[in-house]
Amino acid sequence: MSKHPTCSTPVGGHVQINVPPGWYTYISGLSRNTTNQMVRLRIKEGDITNTEFLNGDFGKANETMKLRRTHEGSYAILRSAEEIVLTLDTFYSTDPKVKNRRLEKAENGSKGLTIMQAETPPHMHADFPDYVTFFVFVQDSKDQQATQYAPLYNDAVCTVNIIKGTGLDHRGEPLDNRNGNEDGGNNGGGGNNGGGGNNGGGGNNGGGGNNGGGNGGGDGDGDGDGDGQTGPLLDLLFLQDCTGSQQPYIKASTDSILNITKRVSSSGKLKPGALRTGLIAFRDVGDAFVTKSFGFSSDVSVMQANLSTLQASGGGDGPEDVTAALDAALASAWRVDAIKMVILISDAPPHGIGEPSDRGKSSVASLPVNIARRMAELGITIHFIACEPTLSTAYKYAYDFYKTITAITGGLLLPLVGADGLADYIIGSSLERIELEALVDDYGKSIARRVLFSGESIEALTKEYHSKFTARAIEITSLDVEPFYKQYEEGLKNIAAYTAWVNASTALHLTDVPGPRILPKFASGTVSPAVKVIKGAITEEQSGRVVKLSVTRNAEVGPEKMIARPSSEPPSGNSLKVNIPAGWFAFVSGLSRAKYNQAIKLQYNDGENTNTEFLTSELGSTDDIMRLARTKEGFYVFASSDDINIQLETSFYWSTANVKGQALAKPNYVSKKLKDVETHTPMHLLDDFPDYVTYFILAEDQPDSDQVAGVPDYNDTVAIVNLIKNTPMVFKSE
Repeated sequence: MSKHPTCSTPVGGHVQINVPPGWYTYISGLSRNTTNQMVRLRIKEGDITNTEFLNGDFGKANETMKLRRTHEGSYAILRSAEEIVLTLDTFYSTDPKVKNRRLEKAENGSKGLTIMQAETPPHMHADFPDYVTFFVFVQDSKDQQATQYAPLYNDAVCTVNIIKGTGLDHRGEPLDNRNGNEDGGNNGGGGNNGGGGNNGGGGNNGGGGNNGGGNGGGDGDGDGDGDGQTGPLLDLLFLQDCTGSQQPYIKASTDSILNITKRVSSSGKLKPGALRTGLIAFRDVGDAFVTKSFGFSSDVSVMQANLSTLQASGGGDGPEDVTAALDAALASAWRVDAIKMVILISDAPPHGIGEPSDRGKSSVASLPVNIARRMAELGITIHFIACEPTLSTAYKYAYDFYKTITAITGGLLLPLVGADGLADYIIGSSLERIELEALVDDYGKSIARRVLFSGESIEALTKEYHSKFTARAIEITSLDVEPFYKQYEEGLKNIAAYTAWVNASTALHLTDVPGPRILPKFASGTVSPAVKVIKGAITEEQSGRVVKLSVTRNAEVGPEKMIARPSSEPPSGNSLKVNIPAGWFAFVSGLSRAKYNQAIKLQYNDGENTNTEFLTSELGSTDDIMRLARTKEGFYVFASSDDINIQLETSFYWSTANVKGQALAKPNYVSKKLKDVETHTPMHLLDDFPDYVTYFILAEDQPDSDQVAGVPDYNDTVAIVNLIKNTPMVFKSE
């Protein structure tokens, strides 16, 4: 067994890759043509073989292929104590009806593959993770011919990225040396309906180009013909307190869930199957159960039946195990491209937040605010429905705690006195969230860059974007809730204390408020606040939540500040910029796709210094690794320091004349347009897998008027920017 990943020589549309013990693997596919395209992945680990499928959509070229089972844009295989044998088989059809399982036949097999390899150069192993990439280029039809402007292997591109682990987790703790993937989930199956410090410049980089296949076998079917969804998807997860006082609220949810889903689907313009509801019931340690998860379903009758099984019982001794419910919600099977909402219904706080009457302890070790931060990073919004007056009369700090976690995740705290008001809260908050998400999609990346990389304030951007939204006459569905709570300066200090809380061993300094939380009108517990679901001009508070949601989606949410994650800026002509935060490794490759001369200019800027390198191709060479002009290596490698952000600008050039390398970097040789496609670590694996982000930057050299009929756009050079976060899982600093 080799200690380094190896690749066999391709046979038709089949190739085998052997991954040694202890290495992590992630696989991304890019459909390059408008036909139905599919890559079958068979993963053999010991005596077990599992099967997965990456699918392209008919009619869509230059798009990320999606994992059939989860609709995520990449597939991750965790480290194993055994060698993993990965086989790839590629299929295609020009018939739009031949897809998924119907595509998996010998007559639909691709004609051939070509493989290229790049890796961390040996002389840099002391400073960078050990990293290997196999680029798999696919030729579907035997009738294809290579031309000056179109390569032979022009259909799909699959990248197999393999990273050597250190045996530690992200925190530096030793990992189990067990077999198998820690998430237990390399199973083909299930339909899916559309919804996973060195401060460098210069170019100490590596590469190399190898080929290699074998035959490979294994049985197994990937199941499901999920065709995906267009338009918004909504995953709505109820966390229902099932302790003694909650039966009226459980009954209200059961009675109104059909009306809720119908109104949300119709008003939110959701297509059939786009709305899934899920349920997690929770109690406390020592009760018959702590959490009971029913999963997600697009069939509302399933949700209604699940709710009808719940009986309120137990509890009654103060705080409940809300933290366990939040932890279960975080681990739920969210669709990667869905709007994600938690509706948390309770009259009690979690254990461990400083309540004087709290004598218990949660069944999970995580702090609830840390779970909320993780939810914010993954785009999961918490709306808390406070069952009053119990929450605010029986507990000193529960209101402040729930205001904290809803603010962290961009959600709302909503007071509920009578159970009959529950439906309006859920409908209004769901519709609002769908409409705010559309603004996050439009403006989110730009907002995040300005906050995380340029240092602009959230407050200033809230005012700026509120003016923009107002000028556009944006209207948003809102919940108009009559004021219910009295606000205190002491409460704001408690919220600040919870927001800064990171460790259970750190003392919380909380202050009692000097009066009742609830306004006198509602103190009796018999009067409910007036609630209306209305559509009107976007408010400044809603604009602020758009800004915060945009930032948290592209950051690590810390107690004191947001920590940037990688982001790309929109292409500008022949250039595209990638913003790389402190503490990430970068591996940049270039792939030539045409026979004329091509070059990628790489400009690395750390705020004080700019370094420039060129990846170049050879005249007449296609489907090949581009080489650094200075060192002839096939990788441009660098690492940002612990405190300096990097901006990498990629610019693309070409010429059919005998002009190459740096001489191409002139206005008359620029490529005409670019497109970028991003994949990243599936959200459910971020704790157990290296944190990576990959950008495919695709160049179209010729103007539209010169395009060859039948050849897809963005057919020329491809730059691949692989970013890996520097943690003990992938790199041990001495």
